[in-house]
Amino acid sequence: MPFNTITRDSLEILNQNYRLPGVMPRPVPPSRGAAINPQDPSFTVADEFIRVIPFVSATMSGRRPYARQYQVLTQNPLAEPEFTARGAASPWVTGETFPAGEELEISGSRFKKISTEVRTDELMVGELSDAWADDQDSDDIFKVQVGLARTAIIRALSEAILFSNPVTDDDDVLAGVPFYLPAGSPNDVTYDSARGMIGGLSELEARTTPSDGDFGARADVFVVSERARWRLLKELEDKGVTPDFMHCPWTGRVQFHFHGLPVLGGRVPEPTDGTTEAWAMKLVGPTGVRVLHVGGEMDDFGLRHETINTAIGLDGNGEAQSATRGVEVFGIYAINVPEPNAIARLSGIPIADPFTTP
Repeated sequence: MPFNTITRDSLEILNQNYRLPGVMPRPVPPSRGAAINPQDPSFTVADEFIRVIPFVSATMSGRRPYARQYQVLTQNPLAEPEFTARGAASPWVTGETFPAGEELEISGSRFKKISTEVRTDELMVGELSDAWADDQDSDDIFKVQVGLARTAIIRALSEAILFSNPVTDDDDVLAGVPFYLPAGSPNDVTYDSARGMIGGLSELEARTTPSDGDFGARADVFVVSERARWRLLKELEDKGVTPDFMHCPWTGRVQFHFHGLPVLGGRVPEPTDGTTEAWAMKLVGPTGVRVLHVGGEMDDFGLRHETINTAIGLDGNGEAQSATRGVEVFGIYAINVPEPNAIARLSGIPIADPFTTP
C-alpha cells in the first residue's frame, strides 16, 4: 500500500491497537544518575512519587510570573531569649536591651522549560485546536501522540527532581532536590552496611526536621528505588519484623510503611557504580518540597499546549520552502525546597540482590 494512500480506515485495519482508548507507554526506567543508562533498566519503576509531590502554580493573577521563585531564610537558627531559670534566676538590669532581629538571606531557583513537539498532517486525522480535548475520538492517532508527549515530559521531570544537581540554578537544566543539600550537610548520609537500610532510613527520619508550623515537623514520606525497597524488606524479614502494609491516603492504595511513613517508589538514581539512594522528605505545609509551574492551571502537572507553525528554510525570494504544523507540549517548572532540612538523602546503598549478596 503506497504511503500517500493510507487513510484512517486502512490504518485501523492494519493495526487494531489504535482502536483502544490509549496506547500503553513502556515501563518507567530508573533514573540514570550521571550515567548514560541506568545500571539495570529491567528493574523498572512504579513511579509513585511524581503523583504525590505537590504541583503549585506560581502564576500571579493579572501579572507576569517572576523568573525566579525567591526564598527568604534566616542565616542562623532563631535565637530564643533566656527565660527559664537553670539553677539561678536571670537578674534584671536597668536599661539593658537585646537584639530581636535575625539576618536574612535570599535563595531561589529559576524556572526551566521542558518541551516537545508533535507534528501533524491530514494523515494523522487530528485537529490542532482539539489535540487535548477529552471528547475527541479515542482512536485519533494525533491525540495518542499528544498523550505520549505529555507522559514523556512528566517522566523527564520526575527524573530531574531526584537527580538534577547543576553547579548553579542559572544553568540550562532544572535544579533538582539534590541541589538544595549544602556541601557537608548532616542531612546527606552515607550508607553503612553495619546499620543497613533500617539504621539509614531511621537517621534520615531524624534529620528531616523543618520548622513547619513554628514548632517543627518531621518527614512525610520516604522515596526509594525498587531495589532499595527490596533490601529494606529483606532486613525487616531477617529480624522477624512483619513489614507494615496499610492504606495510604497519598496513593489511595495499600502501601508499604516504615516507622509509619509511606515508602514510595520513584526515579531515584541507579547509575552504573552499583549503588542507589533513598530520600526522606517533607511534602506538606509551608516547609514542604513542591514543584512550582507557570501556567497550566487546569492540568494536574502544570502542562500546557500551544499550536506551532514553523518555516524550515527560505528560497531566494524569501519564501518558505517547507513548514511544520503541530502542537508544542511543554511545562515551565522550578523545584522549591523552603528549608534544607526538609530533605535528607541516604547514598551508597548497594544495588545487588540482597537475598544472594549481603
